[in-house]
Amino acid sequence: MNRILFLILINFTTVYSQNYIIADAQTKKSIPFVSIVFNSDNGLYTNENGAFELPSENADSLSISAMGYTPLKVSTSNLTDTIFLKQEIVALEDVEISSKKPSTSLIEFPVLDRLNFSSFPLDKTGAKLTAVLQPKKTLEKTTVLHSITIYFKKVRERRKYKKELKDIKTIVRVNLYQLKDSLPNEKFYQSEPFYLNSFKTDELKLNLTNEHFKLPKAGFAIELEMLGNYNLQEKIFINEKNEMKGLVRPGLAGNDNHDFQSTTYLSILKNGNITYHSLNSILNRTPNFSSIDKTLSCSIELVSY
Repeated sequence: MNRILFLILINFTTVYSQNYIIADAQTKKSIPFVSIVFNSDNGLYTNENGAFELPSENADSLSISAMGYTPLKVSTSNLTDTIFLKQEIVALEDVEISSKKPSTSLIEFPVLDRLNFSSFPLDKTGAKLTAVLQPKKTLEKTTVLHSITIYFKKVRERRKYKKELKDIKTIVRVNLYQLKDSLPNEKFYQSEPFYLNSFKTDELKLNLTNEHFKLPKAGFAIELEMLGNYNLQEKIFINEKNEMKGLVRPGLAGNDNHDFQSTTYLSILKNGNITYHSLNSILNRTPNFSSIDKTLSCSIELVSY
């Protein structure tokens, strides 16, 4: 499994030399955890204070992106100490709330038992596990996303490193996408970062009550993005040492829900483009893989009017 992950996950790096800050062009405030890609296949994130260090390896340009801002590509020869991003307004479809009493439903993909390969490790900074959820029947009513819960398996095999990792948290965030041709297309939501303690965390929950996101008839995608292992004291991302492998293990579920079809992908950045690879096809390459069709373990609370 580790060999497969090494071959397919994004090659993010933490070798540094020069310091920079990314900030909002209007407010001048720094922007935390901005995604930065260089040399097409490599990348990193700013820290909590919007700061990053340019890798010592050669990079001609940086592609910088953050939810709510216009993407920016800048030549490394033109970098200044502070890089400003301009805010971008994203128009969402209005939701008309009916006066009728709403009905609530829960779409569940519960974690499998341990004998059925019940989790998948996100080992690399920038790794993304994406579940595409599509309704099996046409949605007749206005349906709104109320909450999303993603389940994890607690890490047991790393307990011997618990003392060494006491100041380390794994940071993840959740992105939601509209679909095109049954794959993620346009991002319409990005959560605040979650700081996970892998020895204790077994779920994270997004409360979307105030967002009023209308569920697209074609479905939507839930993306779990690993920003990296983070030292809370030093406020820096740290190298993926052996003791930190597999610190985040999203749970896996059987794809047997009656109302929604769920297909999970591992996204890979190559030559500047994102491609999606079926999680089941990856797992099929591993020994002792069960034949159960697996997907990201989660539950989605829907409200229909």
